[in-house]
Amino acid sequence: MKSNTDLGKRLLEVIPPLMHQIRIEVRASAKKELTIPQFRILAHIQLGVKHVSQIAELHGVSQPSMSKMVEGLVKRGLIKRAPHSSDRRQIVLELTGKGKALYEKVKIAAQKNLNVNLINLSTNERTKLSQALDLIAKTFKNQQDRNKDQS
Repeated sequence: MKSNTDLGKRLLEVIPPLMHQIRIEVRASAKKELTIPQFRILAHIQLGVKHVSQIAELHGVSQPSMSKMVEGLVKRGLIKRAPHSSDRRQIVLELTGKGKALYEKVKIAAQKNLNVNLINLSTNERTKLSQALDLIAKTFKNQQDRNKDQS
């Protein structure tokens, strides 16, 4: 059985090259329509992150920097700002129809490109990989929930 230290080491060995490959596939799929940070902004909004400050924190940038990036996407008609349903002082971000379509187009193309790397896996290996990814998602979702509770 691997220790937590061994598992942490493996995560740091495996995840960065995987993220690099994902960035390559997204960049190739987005062509000149979106940068990686822009794609990530659209993805966060699609997943329910609705405030500039939250997206800035996820990207590790200042709120003013993120506001500038969001403004560029607003001007391109990919994002719209809307008043919060219960607090009109707050502004929430939403994808426009154009933004949703572009996000989906790039995401699907990147997924197809990533699938090429998985084609030689056996059914058993695909099952194991899927289970491992589910466990990673569950583990780190729980950690994110704990971090939110502490802040």
